[in-house]
Amino acid sequence: MLSLSSHRGVVRRVDRLGRVVIPKEYRKLHKIKISDPLEITTYENGDIILRKFDMSALLIESGQPIVDELSAATDLAVVLTDCDRVVLATALDVFSATNTRLSEKTSRFIQERKVFKGDAGELELEINSYKNISMQPVFVQDTFGSLMLLSNDNIEEWQDKVLIMAAKLLAKTMQKF
Repeated sequence: MLSLSSHRGVVRRVDRLGRVVIPKEYRKLHKIKISDPLEITTYENGDIILRKFDMSALLIESGQPIVDELSAATDLAVVLTDCDRVVLATALDVFSATNTRLSEKTSRFIQERKVFKGDAGELELEINSYKNISMQPVFVQDTFGSLMLLSNDNIEEWQDKVLIMAAKLLAKTMQKF
Protein backbone atom coordinates (compact mmCIF):
# COMPACT_ATOMS: atom_id res chain seq x y z
CA MET A 1 0.00 0.00 0.00
CA LEU A 2 1.28 3.46 -0.89
CA SER A 3 1.59 6.24 1.61
CA LEU A 4 -0.57 8.94 -0.01
CA SER A 5 0.37 11.61 2.52
CA SER A 6 4.10 11.40 1.84
CA HIS A 7 5.70 14.56 0.46
CA ARG A 8 8.42 12.60 -1.31
CA GLY A 9 6.03 10.62 -3.47
CA VAL A 10 6.51 7.19 -4.99
CA VAL A 11 9.44 6.16 -7.17
CA ARG A 12 8.59 4.56 -10.53
CA ARG A 13 10.88 3.71 -13.42
CA VAL A 14 10.35 4.89 -16.98
CA ASP A 15 9.86 1.93 -19.33
CA ARG A 16 11.57 1.66 -22.72
CA LEU A 17 8.58 3.36 -24.40
CA GLY A 18 8.89 6.37 -22.06
CA ARG A 19 5.86 5.50 -19.94
CA VAL A 20 5.44 5.89 -16.21
CA VAL A 21 2.62 4.14 -14.36
CA ILE A 22 0.54 6.27 -12.02
CA PRO A 23 -0.22 4.03 -9.04
CA LYS A 24 -3.83 2.87 -8.75
CA GLU A 25 -4.20 4.47 -5.31
CA TYR A 26 -3.28 7.90 -6.72
CA ARG A 27 -5.61 7.47 -9.70
CA LYS A 28 -8.44 6.50 -7.37
CA LEU A 29 -7.71 9.33 -4.90
CA HIS A 30 -7.69 11.95 -7.69
CA LYS A 31 -10.48 10.32 -9.73
CA ILE A 32 -8.28 9.82 -12.79
CA LYS A 33 -9.98 7.48 -15.22
CA ILE A 34 -8.69 5.78 -18.35
CA SER A 35 -8.36 8.32 -21.19
CA ASP A 36 -8.58 11.35 -18.84
CA PRO A 37 -6.34 14.14 -20.14
CA LEU A 38 -3.32 15.00 -18.01
CA GLU A 39 -1.39 18.24 -18.29
CA ILE A 40 2.40 17.86 -18.14
CA THR A 41 4.38 20.89 -16.97
CA THR A 42 8.16 20.91 -16.88
CA TYR A 43 10.52 23.31 -15.15
CA GLU A 44 14.16 24.21 -15.82
CA ASN A 45 15.22 22.62 -12.53
CA GLY A 46 14.01 19.23 -13.82
CA ASP A 47 10.71 19.07 -11.95
CA ILE A 48 7.81 17.57 -13.87
CA ILE A 49 4.25 18.12 -12.69
CA LEU A 50 1.32 15.96 -13.82
CA ARG A 51 -2.08 17.55 -13.30
CA LYS A 52 -5.53 16.27 -14.17
CA PHE A 53 -6.70 18.56 -16.97
CA ASP A 54 -10.11 20.12 -16.33
CA MET A 55 -12.06 19.89 -19.57
CA SER A 56 -14.99 21.72 -17.94
CA ALA A 57 -13.38 25.12 -18.50
CA LEU A 58 -12.94 24.36 -22.21
CA LEU A 59 -16.45 22.94 -22.38
CA ILE A 60 -17.86 26.16 -20.92
CA GLU A 61 -15.76 28.38 -23.18
CA SER A 62 -16.63 26.41 -26.32
CA GLY A 63 -20.21 25.75 -25.29
CA GLN A 64 -21.34 29.25 -24.28
CA PRO A 65 -22.02 30.56 -27.82
CA ILE A 66 -23.60 27.25 -28.87
CA VAL A 67 -25.85 27.20 -25.80
CA ASP A 68 -26.90 30.81 -26.42
CA GLU A 69 -27.69 30.17 -30.09
CA LEU A 70 -29.49 26.90 -29.32
CA SER A 71 -31.68 28.67 -26.79
CA ALA A 72 -32.44 31.50 -29.24
CA ALA A 73 -33.20 29.09 -32.12
CA THR A 74 -35.48 26.76 -30.15
CA ASP A 75 -36.92 29.32 -27.71
CA LEU A 76 -36.35 26.77 -24.91
CA ALA A 77 -34.21 26.60 -21.79
CA VAL A 78 -30.86 24.95 -22.50
CA VAL A 79 -28.51 23.21 -20.08
CA LEU A 80 -24.93 22.13 -20.76
CA THR A 81 -23.38 19.52 -18.50
CA ASP A 82 -20.07 17.81 -18.18
CA CYS A 83 -20.33 14.16 -17.14
CA ASP A 84 -20.94 15.03 -13.47
CA ARG A 85 -22.59 18.44 -13.11
CA VAL A 86 -24.42 21.32 -14.78
CA VAL A 87 -21.88 23.80 -16.18
CA LEU A 88 -24.11 26.28 -18.07
CA ALA A 89 -27.81 27.12 -18.17
CA THR A 90 -29.69 29.78 -20.13
CA ALA A 91 -32.97 30.44 -18.34
CA LEU A 92 -32.95 32.29 -15.03
CA ASP A 93 -34.92 29.54 -13.31
CA VAL A 94 -32.29 26.93 -14.24
CA PHE A 95 -29.28 29.24 -14.05
CA SER A 96 -29.22 28.61 -10.30
CA ALA A 97 -28.71 24.92 -11.12
CA THR A 98 -25.19 25.66 -12.40
CA ASN A 99 -22.68 23.46 -10.54
CA THR A 100 -25.47 21.14 -9.41
CA ARG A 101 -24.29 17.53 -9.42
CA LEU A 102 -26.13 15.24 -11.80
CA SER A 103 -27.89 12.15 -10.53
CA GLU A 104 -26.13 8.82 -10.99
CA LYS A 105 -28.76 7.87 -13.54
CA THR A 106 -28.12 11.00 -15.65
CA SER A 107 -24.33 10.59 -15.43
CA ARG A 108 -24.67 6.96 -16.51
CA PHE A 109 -26.84 7.97 -19.51
CA ILE A 110 -24.18 10.49 -20.55
CA GLN A 111 -21.26 8.06 -20.08
CA GLU A 112 -23.14 5.39 -22.04
CA ARG A 113 -23.90 8.02 -24.73
CA LYS A 114 -27.64 7.48 -24.51
CA VAL A 115 -30.12 9.96 -25.93
CA PHE A 116 -33.05 10.73 -23.64
CA LYS A 117 -36.38 12.34 -24.41
CA GLY A 118 -39.24 12.35 -21.95
CA ASP A 119 -40.32 13.22 -18.43
CA ALA A 120 -37.66 15.32 -16.69
CA GLY A 121 -38.37 13.48 -13.43
CA GLU A 122 -37.04 10.24 -14.91
CA LEU A 123 -33.51 11.66 -14.99
CA GLU A 124 -33.75 12.67 -11.33
CA LEU A 125 -32.45 16.16 -12.07
CA GLU A 126 -32.71 18.90 -9.49
CA ILE A 127 -34.25 21.17 -12.12
CA ASN A 128 -37.86 20.72 -11.12
CA SER A 129 -39.46 23.61 -12.96
CA TYR A 130 -39.71 21.75 -16.30
CA LYS A 131 -41.78 18.71 -17.27
CA ASN A 132 -40.02 17.62 -20.47
CA ILE A 133 -36.41 17.15 -21.35
CA SER A 134 -34.46 16.16 -24.41
CA MET A 135 -30.84 15.21 -23.74
CA GLN A 136 -28.15 14.61 -26.33
CA PRO A 137 -24.68 13.43 -25.23
CA VAL A 138 -21.70 15.44 -26.50
CA PHE A 139 -19.02 13.01 -27.66
CA VAL A 140 -16.62 12.01 -30.41
CA GLN A 141 -14.03 9.56 -29.08
CA ASP A 142 -14.31 10.99 -25.55
CA THR A 143 -17.57 11.84 -23.83
CA PHE A 144 -17.56 15.50 -22.80
CA GLY A 145 -21.06 15.89 -21.35
CA SER A 146 -24.52 16.65 -22.68
CA LEU A 147 -26.78 19.34 -24.06
CA MET A 148 -30.37 19.42 -22.81
CA LEU A 149 -33.51 21.20 -23.91
CA LEU A 150 -36.07 21.84 -21.15
CA SER A 151 -39.74 22.69 -21.64
CA ASN A 152 -43.14 22.47 -20.01
CA ASP A 153 -44.64 21.76 -23.44
CA ASN A 154 -43.75 18.95 -25.81
CA ILE A 155 -40.34 19.32 -27.39
CA GLU A 156 -40.91 19.26 -31.12
CA GLU A 157 -39.01 17.12 -33.62
CA TRP A 158 -37.36 20.12 -35.29
CA GLN A 159 -36.08 21.30 -31.88
CA ASP A 160 -34.57 17.85 -31.30
CA LYS A 161 -32.83 18.03 -34.68
CA VAL A 162 -31.34 21.41 -33.80
CA LEU A 163 -30.21 19.94 -30.44
CA ILE A 164 -28.48 17.02 -32.21
CA MET A 165 -26.73 19.38 -34.61
CA ALA A 166 -25.59 21.64 -31.75
CA ALA A 167 -24.26 18.64 -29.76
CA LYS A 168 -22.31 17.39 -32.79
CA LEU A 169 -20.89 20.86 -33.44
CA LEU A 170 -19.81 21.21 -29.80
CA ALA A 171 -18.26 17.72 -29.84
CA LYS A 172 -16.20 18.54 -32.93
CA THR A 173 -15.06 21.78 -31.31
CA MET A 174 -14.03 19.90 -28.15
CA GLN A 175 -12.26 17.17 -30.13
CA LYS A 176 -9.58 19.69 -31.14
CA PHE A 177 -8.38 19.69 -27.54
